[in-house]
Amino acid sequence: MEALAKVPLSSLVYYESFDDVNKAIDREKQLKRWNRTKKVWLIERRNPPWEDLAAEWFTRHMYQPDQQVLHSPVDCFADQLTRSG
Repeated sequence: MEALAKVPLSSLVYYESFDDVNKAIDREKQLKRWNRTKKVWLIERRNPPWEDLAAEWFTRHMYQPDQQVLHSPVDCFADQLTRSG
């Protein structure tokens, strides 16, 4: 899998969520020890067609110029200043 680390990511086909970062790190270490066949088995158990689980994330969070989005407290403060003065 070291060679795959150099290939750009094109789709998300599997992920796990954890409430505890230490459990997440332990799981990641466990999966890194697995061979490719076992990893494919894990993906196909939950996502048999290998659909991109993040396909709509980009479109859902795309920047829309007609809507002003404030990203930080500094932006909020600057926005308040321009409105008041």
